[in-house]
Amino acid sequence: MASSDLPPLDDTSERQAALRRYHVLDTAPEKKFDRITGMAAKVCDVPAALITLIDEERQWFKSCFGFDQRQTDLDVSFCVYAVDAGNTLVVEDATNDPRFQDNPLVTGPPHIRFYAGAPLTTPNGIHIGTLCIIDYETRTFDAAQREILENLADMVVEQSELRSAERQIRQLVGENPQPMYVVTQTGGRLLDANLAASELYGYEPAVLSSMTTDALLAPPSVQPSRETLSIHEDADGAPLPVRVRTEDILYDGHQATLVVPQPLTDDTDTTVFFRADRDGTVQSLGPAWTEVTGRPPGETVGTPLSDLVVAADRAALDSALSALHEEQADVRHHVASFRTANGRRDLALRAQLVQAAEDASIGIVGTLSPVSGEVPRSDNAANETADAPATLPSAPDPPTPSASVSTEDASGTDDVDDDSEACNVFSPSLPDFQNPDEAAAAETAANGVDAGGSAPAQGPAPPDDAATDPMPEAFSLTAHLHALVDDHTDAPAHDQLYIQRSLPDSSCPVRLDPSIVDSLIGTLLDNALTHTEKGSVTIGMTVDDEEEVHIEVVDTGTGVEERFMQVYMDAANPSASPDNLQRVHRLAERIGGSLNMEDATAGTRFQLTLPRSSAGTPSDAASPEPE
Repeated sequence: MASSDLPPLDDTSERQAALRRYHVLDTAPEKKFDRITGMAAKVCDVPAALITLIDEERQWFKSCFGFDQRQTDLDVSFCVYAVDAGNTLVVEDATNDPRFQDNPLVTGPPHIRFYAGAPLTTPNGIHIGTLCIIDYETRTFDAAQREILENLADMVVEQSELRSAERQIRQLVGENPQPMYVVTQTGGRLLDANLAASELYGYEPAVLSSMTTDALLAPPSVQPSRETLSIHEDADGAPLPVRVRTEDILYDGHQATLVVPQPLTDDTDTTVFFRADRDGTVQSLGPAWTEVTGRPPGETVGTPLSDLVVAADRAALDSALSALHEEQADVRHHVASFRTANGRRDLALRAQLVQAAEDASIGIVGTLSPVSGEVPRSDNAANETADAPATLPSAPDPPTPSASVSTEDASGTDDVDDDSEACNVFSPSLPDFQNPDEAAAAETAANGVDAGGSAPAQGPAPPDDAATDPMPEAFSLTAHLHALVDDHTDAPAHDQLYIQRSLPDSSCPVRLDPSIVDSLIGTLLDNALTHTEKGSVTIGMTVDDEEEVHIEVVDTGTGVEERFMQVYMDAANPSASPDNLQRVHRLAERIGGSLNMEDATAGTRFQLTLPRSSAGTPSDAASPEPE
């Protein structure tokens, strides 16, 4: 049978992309698949069964039961007919079938007479191979056996999906800059932990991977009441407040949980973790207290928190702590001037209740983070004494909102610790312990307006990834995209990869910062080219009725399982490179756009939405047409 007689197999590129996503070709035998072929042969009473995967020029057998070859050429394949049709193929007597009667596997060893193959169909509808059974004698094949074979073929795909998901989890954990570990749901035994988790807890990777979650937790008596927050301990026994995100997974055959412990600040070197009793007396302090204040923790433990601030700030601190105990807020932010060995220093206090089983508060845990440099000691501060502060009022009036106390909304929730985030293991967040006023100033400065809606006369410089020009000059986005594609085409990442364009003929004038457009689109193109070994990367653009521009970058790479897509946008390491998917996601939102990521037929599709103007309505001024 000549190769020209084979079915056309039009979905070759999609099938190859699916096989690459499964990372299964040329891998070693696995019991989970060998059990399926053994079961198929036994139930159908045949001597041989195979899991066949259709590669570009061969059929390769992931599992062989009663068959001594691992692959054959496509021109002798029975399975390509089942894959092409997308239905179970049954050949009861190959010597009487014109498609196979001259096949070398029929006319010569092993003298196949009977064949039945059920296609292996991915969730996206791509047929990648078959689960087939073979006999060397003619036979009939009844409806019950057909149903069993098709059900077992579905099991092959399910195992492949689980195998692919587990591989992605391993890659996600191993390569992620965020601390991550995997634990069994029964017993809490660690199955895997990455280097970032090892560094966070201070254990060697091999030691950490042999521990249980109980060994990482601080005693129950100091745990906060909020489910998404937890107090862990590092190898030295120091408290380690973290926000915990989890997701249930299957790992190494175990029902497991992927855990992401996010430290409550990115600035751990100058953030002081503390624990105090219900009256506000300090019980423990992190080692950073010495760096921040110039005083050793031992001199401060046993002192009321109010005694650590200048006299003018004591009443406000007392009110903030009292409000916390009255449960007017789950988390209380407060900024006060603390007395240090070298003067005064403004610290942002972030505190949360520790509650007993009967919901009675027994203390607080939190952090103290610098919000500015040293402040020269004033006359009052220089002359103030260590008089004991007034005792905490038992039932104070709600504190008056001020610049030093961040108030929560009417629901009593805080903008960082929204419980709605608990279902998303990969939700990003701003640093938890920054000065709320500085955070607001930085955010509004990025948009060129202050909180009142007008341009600030002075203020902190906007972030380096924010638009700084409130009304940039208009330019042709179409021409700009053509130029970006030309730049990437000059140096293709792979010989078998090419870039396609689906761009409009019109100019599409926009008023955006060209450097921001370069960063956004260029990063998406770089990402697509890097993760696509062969095939195509397509860039397209449309403009909707709401004057938004929609840009798509679609690749035929290995793809990403949908539930992990947010990781690649939100959990990328912002310090590794100035251009990454996290930056694109954040920057697009900063200028009023958005970034979405979804599974394409083969590969991944990024959808970037941008406004026609980064400030105000777009101009009607004409822009040059693309050359």
